[in-house]
Amino acid sequence: MGYYVKNLESGKLEMYFDKSEYLALPQADKKEVKGYFLWSSFKTAWVSKAKGNGTYAEQIAKRLGLEYKGEEGERLTFAEQLEKQAERATERATRYENRAVKTAKESDSLWDSTRKRAEVIPFGQPILAGHHSERRDRNFRKRLNNNFRKALQIRDKASYYTEKAETARETAEKAELKNPGFVYRRIQEHEAIIRQLERDNRTKGEYYAATKEKLEFYQKRLNELGGLKFTQDILKESKATHIFYSRTWYPIKSINKKSVTILNWLDVANFTFNIGYDKVRAIKSDLDFIVKDRDGKEVKPTVKHK
Repeated sequence: MGYYVKNLESGKLEMYFDKSEYLALPQADKKEVKGYFLWSSFKTAWVSKAKGNGTYAEQIAKRLGLEYKGEEGERLTFAEQLEKQAERATERATRYENRAVKTAKESDSLWDSTRKRAEVIPFGQPILAGHHSERRDRNFRKRLNNNFRKALQIRDKASYYTEKAETARETAEKAELKNPGFVYRRIQEHEAIIRQLERDNRTKGEYYAATKEKLEFYQKRLNELGGLKFTQDILKESKATHIFYSRTWYPIKSINKKSVTILNWLDVANFTFNIGYDKVRAIKSDLDFIVKDRDGKEVKPTVKHK
């Protein structure tokens, strides 16, 4: 059939076999290949969506009868992987920017040339029904309309390439890693994964080690950014009674380790909701504030600042 390898640089499996062999596969096998792999025209191989050994993608490769030819490339740290992603994103951004410029020029050229051709028709001149020129005039105007429409479609494609370039440029510049909230949420996600793996006694695998490495990376990054603007200690020390979230001030019911429980959620005084510290935009203290429900009864906040 073919063979598969593990790329140490990406941590993913790569399956190599002929197109004819793929077409000969049963429909169920094709569906699984497409479900767990992506076709890479650059590598001319099927690349697994998931990383690590022991994945379902590896089971598929074995079931297809592919020969395992070991590991290729050099193992990268998580930080080095991000650098590689940034390099590739820079290349993508440049390609899309060049395509955007090229298609924009093509659109402008077609629009201008079509507009000049349309100038031969006097302003407001209708089609002369029954005249010997009627058919030719209708065809001419139809071509003009088609060209104008095509120029707009090409302009839309230029906008599409511009948006793709902007997205790639953000990835290249690691914009997300400059956002403490984003980094904090990644820390929470990886802490949750590690807790689950430890509960399942799965601490010796590659996946656990990679998750620990990512957690340490994000923790270090958050420290470099100066941490979160608001934390449990900061809210307690400032004796905060309100937080600003999603363009609204909410009274605090309680201050927790990783979130703030607020009152007046959905404009109902005793409805509560938990807001993560990464989403708190501002705080204020008003120790005499009173919250009332729809019946006018007071709902006593239980803020504890000690």
